[in-house]
Amino acid sequence: MFDSSASSFVSSLLLCYSIGSPFLIIRELCAVVFYSLGDGNCPFLINVIAIFMNGILDWLSLSVFGFGAQGLALSTSCVSALSVLALLVLLSKKLGGIIDIREMRGPFLLLLICCAISGFTTMLSYRMLPFFLSTVSILRLFRLAEFLSILLAGILGLTAFYLSLVFAQFPGVFFVDSLLKTSLSR
Repeated sequence: MFDSSASSFVSSLLLCYSIGSPFLIIRELCAVVFYSLGDGNCPFLINVIAIFMNGILDWLSLSVFGFGAQGLALSTSCVSALSVLALLVLLSKKLGGIIDIREMRGPFLLLLICCAISGFTTMLSYRMLPFFLSTVSILRLFRLAEFLSILLAGILGLTAFYLSLVFAQFPGVFFVDSLLKTSLSR
């Protein structure tokens, strides 16, 4: 049965996977750049190596370190980060130094900090919302209160991510802001 302990377990897994989510997006973008340059072999080889690395890290996290399912999620996030780093280095060499990886460290670090803020906000709000929602009489139905806790925690996490990007003046966030304003004004 899916109870509060199962929800807590799944939320911890989601937090571990969310660490690697920016890297998954960046990896796909790098692969598209390689494909547009006519090179599908580099992303393929990096992905094959990443699959083997993920298997090794999964085994280490379960057998050696005993991290459990959270270790599996963290190893996937770490392998995604390493594959992005490898793709960026290869892309920089392929483009003759157009991409300055040292210059990209700041935005990557900022993005990771914003992801951590979002994950922390989601975790904290998910843990606190059931106490507030249980005071409303209609929400004393456990499943409805649990559903609303998950939904509101997700919304608060996304809002925290967006606001931290705006506060940090992350490049490109103002483009997204103008798209949101345009779509909301219609």
